[in-house]
Amino acid sequence: GINAEYGTQRGAMAAPSHPSLGRTVQVTTKLGEVHTGVMYHADQHTNSIVLQNYNMPTQRATFVIVNLQQVEEIRVMDEELHELHPPPNALPGVNTEALVTKERKAIMHEKKLMAQIGKGVTSEAQTIFNHLVATLPCEWNGQSILIRELKIRIDPPYVTQDCIKSQDDDGRSRMFVQKTIEKAMKSMQ
Repeated sequence: GINAEYGTQRGAMAAPSHPSLGRTVQVTTKLGEVHTGVMYHADQHTNSIVLQNYNMPTQRATFVIVNLQQVEEIRVMDEELHELHPPPNALPGVNTEALVTKERKAIMHEKKLMAQIGKGVTSEAQTIFNHLVATLPCEWNGQSILIRELKIRIDPPYVTQDCIKSQDDDGRSRMFVQKTIEKAMKSMQ
């Protein structure tokens, strides 16, 4: 309930139109944690509230999410609506299509990074691969490093001229790969 005399609420309130929305509140958890901020949102699906703290000099906001089951007390510090809290109907819509696209790109990027980790290779081999992939499109083929664009395969132990196999007899490509391997080896010393 609400204790009007002290501006205090006890117990979980998970209604989307929480009476403290937009007001500065102090939330005390059952663990004794105290959080102060503008109540930005109340979510009934997760039974939680979101407090916003706005740093005027940096013009950045930080948010704290608190599960209402863990709340001991919500104390309203200021009855006036906070000037930085927009009314819920003024918030912009969420472009879910853009979010799905962003998520898909992030997943593809992570899969690409995962594919760049050699399975069962030494740390030296991985370091050589990392140096090569920084400038050339490389991939692992078992223990070998493939540079399809240059038609080059590098086999273990990777560090001698004999390890670099090329289908084209382009000395410049082989030389570039050899120099990159040498750089990688120096970086490990």
